[in-house]
Amino acid sequence: PQTDARLMTVFDIEVAKRFKDLDPYDHVSNATFLDYVMEARVRVYRSLGMYDRGVVGQVVVRQEIVLAIMGGLFVIETVSVMLQVASFRLIGRRIFRMAPLHHHFEQKGWREPQVTVRFWIISLILVLIGLATLKVR
Repeated sequence: PQTDARLMTVFDIEVAKRFKDLDPYDHVSNATFLDYVMEARVRVYRSLGMYDRGVVGQVVVRQEIVLAIMGGLFVIETVSVMLQVASFRLIGRRIFRMAPLHHHFEQKGWREPQVTVRFWIISLILVLIGLATLKVR
C-alpha cells in the first residue's frame, strides 16, 4: 500500500497555554499536556481533511482505550494525584497518605523494591490485557 505524502509531513501546531491549566510555578500538568496533544492531533487531522470522514472517531475509540489499558498504571498514578489535589481543595482532607500512589504505599511501610516489583507485575498484566484486546489482521 502507498503512503499518503501528507502523512509524512512534520506538523508544527501551536497551542496557546490557558491560564486555568497552569500551576503556581507556570507549569502544565501531565493530564493537561495530554489535552494539548489531543487538540494538536485533531488539528492535524482537520488539516489533512480526515476529521469529517469519521476517521478520528475510529482512531480515538480503538487506540486510546487500548493505550489507557496498557499504560493503566501511569493512568492510575496520574489520577491519584488529581484525586488527591481535588479532595484536599474541596473537602480539606487527603485520600492517600501521599501522592502519587507509589509514595502512598511507601508511607504505609512497603519497601521501594516491593512497590516497584508489584507495579511491574501490574503493568505486565495490563499490557497483556491490552494486547489481548487488539485484533490481528
